[in-house]
Amino acid sequence: MSTYRTLSDWALGSLGLIGIVMVMVGAARRLELKQSKSYGSDPAFRIYTRRVPILFPLLPIYSLRSPIVPQI
Repeated sequence: MSTYRTLSDWALGSLGLIGIVMVMVGAARRLELKQSKSYGSDPAFRIYTRRVPILFPLLPIYSLRSPIVPQI
């Protein structure tokens, strides 16, 4: 953080962080869809997906099935 001296440094650093988070969210969504297709009929899997948050342990988001960003 000591290397961020100007506003443009902070903006570029923030854009990088946002890009990484978007890649993580996209990968988690694709994995969730694939796992639901494979194991969606298993009752234990359905219980697990309702109890365990996806992506971040303390953030209560349990599904990413619908897209976050509207598609054009």
